[in-house]
Amino acid sequence: MISITVEERKIPFSDTEVELEGKKCHIHTFQEIFYSDLSNLPTVIIVIAPTGAGKTFAFTLPIIYARNNNYFPPRGLVIAPTNALVEDMSNSFKGVAKTEKITGSTLQKHGIERPKELLNKVKSAEIIVTNPDIVNFVIHGGYHIEESGKRRHILNFQDWTEFFGKIDYVVFDEYHLYDVEQIANILVWLLTSCKFFDIKWFFVSATPEPALFKFLDNQGIDYKIIQQDLTDLGRVIQGKQRIHFIGASQYYSLYKWMSEDGEIRDDIKEKISEAIKNGKKIFLLFDSLREAKIAENKIRNLFRDAKVGANTGLETGQKGFDFNPVDYDIIITTSKAEVGVNYPVQLAYIDSGRYLRNFLQRIGRIGRGGEESEIYCVTPVAVVERIKKLVKDKNITYYEFVEVLNNSFEDIKLKEERIHIFMGALLWSIYNALKYPERRRV
Repeated sequence: MISITVEERKIPFSDTEVELEGKKCHIHTFQEIFYSDLSNLPTVIIVIAPTGAGKTFAFTLPIIYARNNNYFPPRGLVIAPTNALVEDMSNSFKGVAKTEKITGSTLQKHGIERPKELLNKVKSAEIIVTNPDIVNFVIHGGYHIEESGKRRHILNFQDWTEFFGKIDYVVFDEYHLYDVEQIANILVWLLTSCKFFDIKWFFVSATPEPALFKFLDNQGIDYKIIQQDLTDLGRVIQGKQRIHFIGASQYYSLYKWMSEDGEIRDDIKEKISEAIKNGKKIFLLFDSLREAKIAENKIRNLFRDAKVGANTGLETGQKGFDFNPVDYDIIITTSKAEVGVNYPVQLAYIDSGRYLRNFLQRIGRIGRGGEESEIYCVTPVAVVERIKKLVKDKNITYYEFVEVLNNSFEDIKLKEERIHIFMGALLWSIYNALKYPERRRV
């Protein structure tokens, strides 16, 4: 095991003031690109900012800028990789802009009424939050019917041209979570729509994807990279973290490390009990859903007086489920926690995840209120050994820490040479969907 202390993270404020609901506030430097006239921006803007920097709020800034400068507000489309994140962001936006959440469950109508409902939702909103599936369905000509053996557009709905024609800017949040096929889908949307519309495309993440830069260069697409730096002054976005890396074999896991003879180890029970007595909150993140549910049952039995909350993904469909981390003393979750939700906890036990970006997202969700936290992380033994060789000082800054991790963890390598193959497959799929609508259920 090796223990490292990562200093708290701060990001600076800019000189730009934003008026919101009669109050003025300074925004962060990376947010300035959003608080501007969209017509002056390049086609693609890549935003790199650490978790907790205020990316979600930034997505509404083009609308706020237009209002404050007496422009007609632009309409934004925010695409999130999970419905849980769609839900979180739509709730955040409601107090700032007219918001519509569009998912398969929020579209209630069917047949010829469904595209009309979709467009009405788009037209009624200043900002729309959705998932990639909805946009894919539009791209594939999903809103067509057959009449007398011939395909026709429903209610004159010209599919993606009608849809994208009502959008001024698109945000892909947490785009690092997309695989090659999904990135190919996104780039098809970008390349086709930019020929007809002056849409601005924002790619936003804490972990940039170099393969995207290479593709944009090869296609001759104008883009700009905005990166938020950390400083010694400014707003604290994450408190100091004491991280213990516990070396584990390939088939080892957090649950197995925590357990002895099928029960939670005594030293861990004592650590959690002491934390609860001191008013601290505890966070457990498992790679395995099965192990998360087993641990949940044991934790509930051990700490009957504590409020235990589970957000593993299984609970999402339950009636009345509304997970708020601040309501619980102990939180049990899975990789679902890598995006969207912030956890104001001081003691955490986590599986590291398979790749570097998994680990960074997981620790990035902890201590977001500026509080100090202690993290026990079960990590592949080879990674721990590499960290031991690279770390000279056990107290380091965040970017020094990230540099160590870059040279210790594996990460997903997006194979850019395969992007074109998937783009071709997608275009073939779209062509056949439009040519043979009888193969598609409407």
